[in-house]
Amino acid sequence: MSMFMPIIAGHRGFKAQYPENTIGGFDKCFASGASSFETDLYLTTDEVLVVCHDANTKRTYQYENGDEADFIITQSSYEKDLKDLVNIKSGDKLLTFKHLLKWFSSYDLEENDPKIIMLDVKGTNVKKITKYIVSEALTIRDDINYWLQRFQFGYWDIEFVKYINQNEYFQELYDKYDITEKFQIYHITGNWKLSMAYIGYNHYLDATYGKERKLFKFTGVSLLYLATWSTDYLEKFIPFAKAEGLSIYNWTINNVFQYEYFVKVSKNAGIEHYGLISDDPSIMQAHKDKSHDKLDGRVVVTLSQQLSNWLFSQFLKLLPLKQPDYKSIVNGDERAMKKPPSKVGMYIFQICQRLGIF
Repeated sequence: MSMFMPIIAGHRGFKAQYPENTIGGFDKCFASGASSFETDLYLTTDEVLVVCHDANTKRTYQYENGDEADFIITQSSYEKDLKDLVNIKSGDKLLTFKHLLKWFSSYDLEENDPKIIMLDVKGTNVKKITKYIVSEALTIRDDINYWLQRFQFGYWDIEFVKYINQNEYFQELYDKYDITEKFQIYHITGNWKLSMAYIGYNHYLDATYGKERKLFKFTGVSLLYLATWSTDYLEKFIPFAKAEGLSIYNWTINNVFQYEYFVKVSKNAGIEHYGLISDDPSIMQAHKDKSHDKLDGRVVVTLSQQLSNWLFSQFLKLLPLKQPDYKSIVNGDERAMKKPPSKVGMYIFQICQRLGIF
């Protein structure tokens, strides 16, 4: 697949101008010229995949009569609790993954230049969710290579990727289908040091299994842009990513300064595949069209960037962080995140979300 970098992806569709995670927003995202959109999935208790950013429905969904709908999606039944909820802004029904894929497969008809769905799977999900994602896609179109060309699987926790490697369902896919495409698997994070530890899992797989099994490895990292505003990132992570052949995405890039810093870093390092996720893909696409060839030269991390990075690093200290365990057996019915973030951490997260940082 040949694409002109950077890839522009709409954050939850076209979040800046249209209701997030709706068909209308996804449609407008592609109409803006973006080739990808990012979206979020949760698995309900009755095993329905639904599209929503928050683990709770309260911020974005309500009953049709306007009453508040306060459900934790992973602890709720789609049929009993969620299917009649509507988006507070647009009135659209809470979107299921199946509905999204039906729309997408009818929209994306260009085989030589496919659109991309970036899937954000958060740690509050059960570890077996990827099996449901792939199975659902194959009920819509029984062509695994079609979907592997169009899915980027993004995970916050290594346990999801361990499950893929340990569960026989994914090995059996290779027996059933002539698979020629790779699973594109990304670590989503605000901590590039953790990503370096996660990428070590790739080497563990090689050393442990060799060619005995089909291996599912991390192919890229999706980083919050604030985490990249440091000389440490430029001097340690970027050479590491280049050496490992990783793709790099940054989120959420919403202005020209952020865009130009990211592109300069990626171009100077010779990263082959890089992209950004934006609340307003139309602005980023327009800037890409007119500025790409001009973005060369030395990268400078300004004092304000360094200060922002330091403040963000203090926020990270409020969040639970565990070093990855490559060897343990995964129970697919367990949630990857055993302890929720602290109340202080969630409060800061909500403020940052309102400011467009997340």
